[in-house]
Amino acid sequence: MQEYLLNTDHKISTIPPSESEKDVVDRYQVSKKTVATCDVVMAHVSVFDEGNAYQLAIALDSKKYVLLLVPSGDSRNEEISRIRDSQLRIAQYSDNKGFRTAVDGFFAEMMNKLDAKLFMVIPPSVNKYLDWVLVHTEKSKSDVVRAAVEGVAAKDEDYKSFLSKSNS
Repeated sequence: MQEYLLNTDHKISTIPPSESEKDVVDRYQVSKKTVATCDVVMAHVSVFDEGNAYQLAIALDSKKYVLLLVPSGDSRNEEISRIRDSQLRIAQYSDNKGFRTAVDGFFAEMMNKLDAKLFMVIPPSVNKYLDWVLVHTEKSKSDVVRAAVEGVAAKDEDYKSFLSKSNS
């Protein structure tokens, strides 16, 4: 899996299995940090142990989309298929082509579901307002910027025309 993913444009982070019980605390910390900074999580059941199950729980609890890859005929298929979560995708595959199809399909689906991250350079006066919002309201800076962009987009006739053409 890692070899295939390294040949894509995606940044890959891995969490190695624990070598001993002493590693469990370190693995927990690394797992929380890695899952928090990623957009999606993928796991393969061939290396699925208690640590991986815990990482899966962290990812789902963090509302991350998860792809769990299961070889066809794996003895854990029935048990794994009982996991119910709207963020979880379970893909069975029988060969390399099926594996690549599952991974590529997952990424294609995620492109339409993941929030875009935007970094902006803003003037000090705007930043001062956003800092004020953060301290004096229940809103985040992102909430204010998102609302402003959505407000402009809702009034933009050219954009509305573009959307109507792309949906037909």
